[in-house]
This record gives sequence, structure tokens and C-alpha cells, in this order.
Amino acid sequence: MIITTTSKSVKIEDSNIVYTGGLSAFTYTYSIPTDSVTFYQNNKLIATGVLSDTTINGTQLTETNIDTELEKVFKTPSGGSDGKVTLPNNIKFGYAEWEEVPNNYDTSQITNMTQIFYYNTALTTIPMLNTSNVTNMYYAFYYCWSLPSIPLLDTSNVTNMEATFIGCSALTTIPLINTSNVTNFYNTFSGCSALTSIPQLDTSKATSTREMFNNCTSLTSIPQLDTSNVIEMRNMFFKCTKLTTIPALNAGEILNKSAVGNVFNQCAALTDFGGLQGIRVSYSLSFSNNLTVDSLMNCINGLADLTGSTTMVLTIGSTNLAKLSAEQIAIATDKNWTLA
Repeated sequence: MIITTTSKSVKIEDSNIVYTGGLSAFTYTYSIPTDSVTFYQNNKLIATGVLSDTTINGTQLTETNIDTELEKVFKTPSGGSDGKVTLPNNIKFGYAEWEEVPNNYDTSQITNMTQIFYYNTALTTIPMLNTSNVTNMYYAFYYCWSLPSIPLLDTSNVTNMEATFIGCSALTTIPLINTSNVTNFYNTFSGCSALTSIPQLDTSKATSTREMFNNCTSLTSIPQLDTSNVIEMRNMFFKCTKLTTIPALNAGEILNKSAVGNVFNQCAALTDFGGLQGIRVSYSLSFSNNLTVDSLMNCINGLADLTGSTTMVLTIGSTNLAKLSAEQIAIATDKNWTLA
């Protein structure tokens, strides 16, 4: 079985299949007895593995059924009675030279979109894909740096959005996608340097927001996010150099200093901050010298009372420290915190 492609068509040649048409943009080869499976995109290697690890539409591929199962995907009497090409689960179109994703793809069978459009640097348009069954969007749009927007995809079942839009530096807006089941937001919008705002995302189940907005250099404000279950937010706003406003964030589940390391590093424009509420470990705001007194007091009032425990340090820098009275500083010290 050999499937070859150009940027506009797919040709399948086999003793049982002869089909040309419908962009599918991958090459599939297999060999016996090693049972190796290799995917290519426009002559560029995407992935390789063993046949026993590969499924199509939920069916495990074997040496005996691979032709039949691929035929189900690609061949109908008319080459697709409805014009649709049903895509198998966990398919990858890495390094494709597309400007737009073909609108005849049926993605309803896909649950795993890991790296599906990985490094499609010319991609500017995505159709309204059926993503109702997708649970994993790990690296789905990794470095699609020409993509200015995405449609309102159904993400209601997605639990993993790690690095979903990482490096999408042309992305200016995000629709109000359903993130009610997402637990992992690690690097979700990292490097989205053209993003100016974020919708009211549901982060109520999130346990990691690490580097979620890392290097979002055009972002000016953040909506109220539920971080009550977050145990790690390291580098969450790292290099958000234009960020002026962050509402209060619940940090009560964070138990070690490294989990909040560099969370506000290089946030030099930050003026209004609701503080990390319930925080029990040391953290720093030393790059944010423009914080208002009200913001500083939000931070101080949000500190957990550590009386009888190890003293922790809230680093605000000498400029901010000079804005506070002795009485205001005493609120922190009375809770066994040091302001530095």
C-alpha cells in the first residue's frame, strides 16, 4: 500500500484500491515483517511507529486488515458520495504547506488531535471542524504562526490543551471556547504575541496554568480566572510586557515555591493586581514597580497566615516597598511574612 500526495490531491495505488482526488496530504507505507508504519507529508517525515500501535477509526490495523480498513476511509464508488474524506484518529498533517485546511474533511471520528496541524507555518484558515469527540489537543496548532483566528470549535470534551496554540504569533483573538473540562493549560497560548485579550475561559478544573500566557507580549489584561485547583502556575505571565491588569487569583493549592517561580517576571507594565489569594509560599513581584498601593495591599491581604510556620518572603522591590506605611507592612509581618 502506497499513498502519495501533492499539495492538491491524493493518489492511492494498490491491488485493491485505485483512487485519485480529495486532498489527504499524507503518505502511508508499511512493510512486512517489520510492520513499520511511516507517515510523510510532502516528502517530509511526520511520524513512524509499528503497525500494532496504529488504529484507524478505532480499528486496530494488522497485516491482514490494513488494505480493507484504509479502503473504508478513502474509497467509495464515487470517491466520496458526500464529498467528505473521513479522517482517522490521531492523524497528523505536520509541516503541511497549506494556507487553509480543506473543508471536506470529516473529523467526527477523531478523539486525539495531538500535533494534527503541527508546524503548518503558512496556515491562515481553519474551517468549522467537527471536534465534538476530541479530548486531547496537545500541540494541535503548534507554531501555526500565520494563523490570525480560529473558529468556535467544540472543545467541550477536551481535557488537555497543553501547547495547543503555542507559537501562533499572528493569532489576535480567541473565541469563547468551552474549556470546562480542561485540566492542563500548560503553554496553551505561549508565544501568542499578537493576542491583545482573552475571553472568559472556564479554568475551574485546571491543575496547571504553567506558562499559559508566556511571552504574550501584546496582552494588556486578563479576565477573572478560576485557579482554585491549580497546583502549578510557574511562568504563567512571563514576559507579558504590556499586561496592566490581573484580577485576584486563588493560589491556595500551591504548595512549593517553584510552582510560582517567575510567574510575573518582566511584567513591567502591571499596575492593577488582585493578588495571589491564600498563597503560602514565597513569590516575587520585583519586576512590577508600577503597582498601585491598593494592588500591593491586595497582595498583602491575600497572604496566608503562617504564624507558627516557616517565614515566607513576598518580594516587591524597593520602589514598591517605599509606597507602604509601617502599618501596612506590619499586616504582612504579623502573618509571619517578610516584605523585601
